Amino acid sequence: MRRRGWFTMGVVGVSARAAVQSLARAGCSAWAVDLFADVDLQRWAKVQRCLPQAYPHALSQLAAQFPASPFLYTGGLENYPEVIANLMAIHELWGNCPETVRAVRDPWQLAQCFPEVIPPVIARHQACPATGQWLCKPLRSGGGIGIRFARPGECPDNHHYLQQYQTGLPASAICLDDRCLGVTQQLLGQSWLHARSFCWCGNVGPWIDDSEVLSLCQHWCQRFQQNYGLQGIWGFDFIRHRGGISVVEINPRYPASVEVLEHAYAKAVLLGEVSPDISPRWFVAKAIYYAPHDLCFPDGGPWLVDVQAVLDPWRWPTYADIPPPGTFIPKNRPVLTLLARGHTLTSCIAHLQRLAAQLDHLFAEASEAAVSAPGSPPTDQFVTDMTMCQPANQSLGDDTSLREETKEER
Repeated sequence: MRRRGWFTMGVVGVSARAAVQSLARAGCSAWAVDLFADVDLQRWAKVQRCLPQAYPHALSQLAAQFPASPFLYTGGLENYPEVIANLMAIHELWGNCPETVRAVRDPWQLAQCFPEVIPPVIARHQACPATGQWLCKPLRSGGGIGIRFARPGECPDNHHYLQQYQTGLPASAICLDDRCLGVTQQLLGQSWLHARSFCWCGNVGPWIDDSEVLSLCQHWCQRFQQNYGLQGIWGFDFIRHRGGISVVEINPRYPASVEVLEHAYAKAVLLGEVSPDISPRWFVAKAIYYAPHDLCFPDGGPWLVDVQAVLDPWRWPTYADIPPPGTFIPKNRPVLTLLARGHTLTSCIAHLQRLAAQLDHLFAEASEAAVSAPGSPPTDQFVTDMTMCQPANQSLGDDTSLREETKEER
């Protein structure tokens, strides 16, 4: 963020909370448009909620309700460059333009331009080879949703592509213009978070004990930036293996792992204050807790401490992205975000596992209590009837209690 005269910025995307708080750490106030309007987001910004059935095309209409100001976009919008263009007609973009987004999100172009680091991609309309392991991936992807192993001989449709599967450790790099600010390890498909296979469910970092990884990430950050003109905050996901790294995706927008680095270093990423050369104060882990079963988010719980805490962007939270009480959340959908810090990466993950186990117990008890209450419907009706958990003044058509979109890029 080079223009320090910007005091108010907008954030638009599937989930805005993390970016709004990053802006606060950089000294900016914010407005937001996202799919959830979570309780903690509303404490930090004026928010317009986009209904899932209107996403993504209603985003620009909702953003138009705020005074003209710079904006950045978060996870999900890289799949809709036309929506980014519509937003640019209203507000000044801080980030990557639609042309850049289209270029870096084209898997065939990436594999052709950088075959030494991008895993092979099968040509359009060609069948999956019988040898090796291949993934079938959505072209409009987010958070690993919809990724699966391809079957030999399978030919993907127009909405999917085939890429060679890479074994190794999944990780993410955060970049500002042509600088790699740091690296985190990814959590994918963790059963203790109730995440499905390949589903992104968090980051832990910073990863500072592998100098080769840090050097390679800086190298490819510069190569990608020079080739595509990437600017502002962006990132890429990669697999660390014995031969180096394989980059599986470039994310031309605010990455979900930014707040991991900010809390680890107690410095603002958007101001470029973070660097791999600096020793972190803590190691930090962030995880998305997915619903183990259909549930109605309860009125009270341990997250109330964070909801009621003093507004300080540097305050350490345990829970974030907290839905309003009464929100119906279907099985396998994101519920909220967990955060932990410690003196090692392993201790951070262990802390997250304890928090997730506590939530398992809490939500199991809440569901049992709701089903056994006088006048409660049968169990099968409780978990399928979306009106059960809606506030009295909310109509089903409003659809504000249905978290049908994932928070794949918190």
